[in-house]
Amino acid sequence: MAKLWDRLNALINRVDELPLWWAGFVILGVALIPNFRLGEGSVFAIHDQLDESMMNYVLTARHLGENSIPEMMGGINASGLQPAAVLFVPLYRIFSPFLAFMCCYAVMLLCGFMGMYLAVCELTGSNILALVSAGVFCMLPEYFVYGLSQMGVPLVLYALREAP
Repeated sequence: MAKLWDRLNALINRVDELPLWWAGFVILGVALIPNFRLGEGSVFAIHDQLDESMMNYVLTARHLGENSIPEMMGGINASGLQPAAVLFVPLYRIFSPFLAFMCCYAVMLLCGFMGMYLAVCELTGSNILALVSAGVFCMLPEYFVYGLSQMGVPLVLYALREAP
């Protein structure tokens, strides 16, 4: 029994030495398959982000460069309706709202995974622990319409640890 335990421990140590960051793309792909398969009939864990927050992006993208948004409150000033992650507004201008949301969702999952993977790998030195914690972290139900405000925290931690 001790010999089996030693072999298992040696295997785990060999796997732990491998860079496992590529598994984030596999996790991302598996997580997004049901949403792309169901299309606009997808169900998201946090549904509140699909109400007024999505309208902020859609209306801001539709009236990009204009002074007012006529659909909202009889013509609200464009500065009164600002989405949280303004860098995603062009996606809503180019793609349909569902596809733009899915692109934002994928970016947030990938940033959450990579940030947590890098931070945990830096703090512990274990690739297996980093893979597990990053996989669990990126699957948390978050408000993705708010950008990297939640999923980017581990990336900031990693960047601060790497700063001279």
